[in-house]
Amino acid sequence: PYKFKNLPGLIFEVYDTNNYFNFKLVQIKNTEQRIIKNFDNYVKIDKAEYYPKKEKIYNSLSSSTKDSLKNMLKNSSNSTLLFASLIQEKNVENLWEFIKNELIEDQNVDNDKLVNLFELVLNIFIKIFPQYSKNGINISDRFDTELHIKAKGSGSNITKILLDGWKNNQTNKIIKKTVVGV
Repeated sequence: PYKFKNLPGLIFEVYDTNNYFNFKLVQIKNTEQRIIKNFDNYVKIDKAEYYPKKEKIYNSLSSSTKDSLKNMLKNSSNSTLLFASLIQEKNVENLWEFIKNELIEDQNVDNDKLVNLFELVLNIFIKIFPQYSKNGINISDRFDTELHIKAKGSGSNITKILLDGWKNNQTNKIIKKTVVGV
């Protein structure tokens, strides 16, 4: 949501006035490899498609779930800031962990809404970072501890996908396993 450009010199740290986004140089390293990044081809997200859905889901959450999300994603005092912060990879992972735990405990009345919220976040994240994709798990696949986390059931085949996981397409590394029912 923020673009920092046309700044003078080598920037060691940059942040917005509210400190919602803070980028800090952590290492300078000599390398023979040349890094060229063209920032002119950034991904544009259609707010008309994106914001009404997230607002509807967010506004339907219980106050305790909203509080949990705000506590998990510091500096997110309203739904717009919350959603802006969810574009950051670490926050996507934190949201996934939160929802996974809620699904395993199976005590939160907002679980279905949280899963819908995460699907929206993950789809936007993958659109912005195309090196990632969903794990591609199907109903009736055999349960595999390398690819799945079992939240419900005791069978050996997947009967329901509860929470999508994702992988890095370049390395084929599973970032988060898919939470399933068997």
